[in-house]
Amino acid sequence: LANKLSLPMASKVCCNFPETASHLPEGKAVVSGCPIRPELMTGSREAGLALTGFTADKPVIMIMGGSLGSGAINEAIRRILPKLLEKFQIVHICGKGKLDPTLNNQSGYVQYEYISEELKDLFAMTDLMISRAGASSISEICLLGMPSILVPSPNVAEDHQTHNAMALVNKKAALYVKDAEAQEKLIPLALETVSDETLLKQLGQNALTMAYLDSAEAIAEMVTLPSIDVVVAAMVGYAGLQPTMRAIQAGKTIALSNKETLVVAGELINRLAQENHVAILPVDSEHSAIFQSLVGEETDSVEKILLTASGGPFSNHTIDP
Repeated sequence: LANKLSLPMASKVCCNFPETASHLPEGKAVVSGCPIRPELMTGSREAGLALTGFTADKPVIMIMGGSLGSGAINEAIRRILPKLLEKFQIVHICGKGKLDPTLNNQSGYVQYEYISEELKDLFAMTDLMISRAGASSISEICLLGMPSILVPSPNVAEDHQTHNAMALVNKKAALYVKDAEAQEKLIPLALETVSDETLLKQLGQNALTMAYLDSAEAIAEMVTLPSIDVVVAAMVGYAGLQPTMRAIQAGKTIALSNKETLVVAGELINRLAQENHVAILPVDSEHSAIFQSLVGEETDSVEKILLTASGGPFSNHTIDP
C-alpha cells in the first residue's frame, strides 16, 4: 500500500535489485541494497559448532523458513530427517510455534523457533542454506556468499519472493524450488548440491558479486538530503535503524508503513521522534487518506520521497527503509 500511494509523488526510490529499477519511473530508482546487521559478517565457525554440538567432519545444511517459518519446508526436512543425518548436520530455524519436541536431542540436529545473537555463528558454519526469499534473507545470502536453495513463499503480495529468487537464479547465484514442489524436489536437490563442491563454490562466489556492502549508510545519506521532507519507512528492524534515526535527527517526517515497526523498535523510534519534534505517521488502510494528503498534490512545496527497499521487480513488498 505504501508503495502504491507514494510512487507517483516520490522523488527517489531505494531498492534492492537492478531488476526493480527497470520497473520504476526513469530517474527515481536508487539501487541501494537492503541493510543487514553488520555483526552477521563476524561469525565464527568454531563458535557455531560449539553452540550446536556439531562436528567438523560433516557438512552443515541450514534451513530458514522466514520469520513465521514454513510448513512446507519444515515437513520436507522432517519427513526424511534420519536419512539426512546419515551424511549431514542440520540447523533448522522452524518459526514461532513450529518446533517438534519429538526431534529434540537428536545428534546432528538442532531446531530453534528463532535465533538472533548467535545467528552469525550459525551462518559461518553453514555449507548450504535452504531459505525463503525475502529481501533480508537474500541480502544476507549475498553478503556472506552462502550457497543457497531458495523456496519462495507463495503467500506474499504480487509473488515478490519469486522475483527476488529469480534475480539470483538468473545469475547462477542460487538454486530454486517452487513451494508447491518442495515435498518432492527440495531434499534431492539439496543432497545433490551439498555434495558438489564445485557447484557450492560457484553459487557462493556468484552471490557475493550481487552484494551491496554499505546499504544502511547509502540510504542514511539519501534521507538526509535537504530536498527530502517525507520518508516512508516500511519495517524498521535493527538493520534499518541507522537510516531511520538519521532521518529523524534531520527533522524529516517519518511515515511508518508496517504495523510491526513499532513492535520491533517502537520505544526508540518514538523517543527520538519526540526529542526531534518529528511526526510519525502510520501508512495503512485506515490512514491512507491522511498520508495521501501529506505527500499528494495538495502539498506541492514538499519534495517527496518514497524510501523503501523493494523485493522483486516492482513488488508491493517493502523492508527496512
